Amino acid sequence: MKGMVSKLQTIGMLIALVSAIGGGFYTWGTFNQRLDVIEKNVIKIEKKKFVVNETVDLSGVHKEIKIITTEVNKEIKEVTKSLNTEVSLLKETLNTEIGLLKEKIQKLEAEIKINSAGIDYVEALIQELKVQSNNPLLQ
Repeated sequence: MKGMVSKLQTIGMLIALVSAIGGGFYTWGTFNQRLDVIEKNVIKIEKKKFVVNETVDLSGVHKEIKIITTEVNKEIKEVTKSLNTEVSLLKETLNTEIGLLKEKIQKLEAEIKINSAGIDYVEALIQELKVQSNNPLLQ
């Protein structure tokens, strides 16, 4: 009986081994079949050329762009005009201020010359006083 059990065990193991190997080959075949189908589909897709025949109407966009550019150009012209008037006003005020400053400078220069002449006169008087104070005959 011992021999019979071991023979049955050996036969069972042999059947299990053959089943496992067969299952592996079956799975490998199925996998290869799926890969073949995928490769055929990829080749079909690569052979096809796709052409898009759809156009887009951009006339509305072009109209809006034209409207926006005209509005922007108008605003730029208005800003430029206002800046030009402000610059001309600034130039006029600067010219008048410069004229006033030149007049004040001329007046100050005249006063400086007058004061300089006065200082020279006073220095001459001081020199005369010094000379008189040193002269013993004038005392």
